Amino acid sequence: MNKQLWKRWSSEYLQQLQARSKWRKPNRNFKIGDVVLIKEENLPPGKWALGRIQDVHPGKDNYVRVVSLKTKGDNIIKRPVNKLVLLPTNEDTAQDQAIDQGNSSNPSPPSSCQQKE
Repeated sequence: MNKQLWKRWSSEYLQQLQARSKWRKPNRNFKIGDVVLIKEENLPPGKWALGRIQDVHPGKDNYVRVVSLKTKGDNIIKRPVNKLVLLPTNEDTAQDQAIDQGNSSNPSPPSSCQQKE
C-alpha cells in the first residue's frame, strides 16, 4: 500500500509541482528561503532530501538556473533547478487563486454569499 501511494504521489503530484512550462506560462523564479525537494534519480521520492535555498544563480536571461541549498546538517550544496521540486507555500497558493480569479487582488465573494437588501 505504501509503495503504491509513493508511486502515485511521485508520478502525479510531484510531476505537477515540477512542471516548468518554458513557453506557455511564466513560472516564478526560485528565491532565497524557498523550500525544495532535491531529486535524486537513484532514490525513491520518499527518500529525497529537503533543502532551503540560500542563494540563487541566475543565467543571462535573469532566470534562476542554479541555486545554493542548505540541507540537513547545515551542508551547502549547489543544484540545477531542474533537479528540484519547489514546495508550495501559502503565499504561492494565494497568488494562484488571485490569478485564477482574473488577476483580481481583492476578489468579491460569490453572488450566493452576498447579502440581499
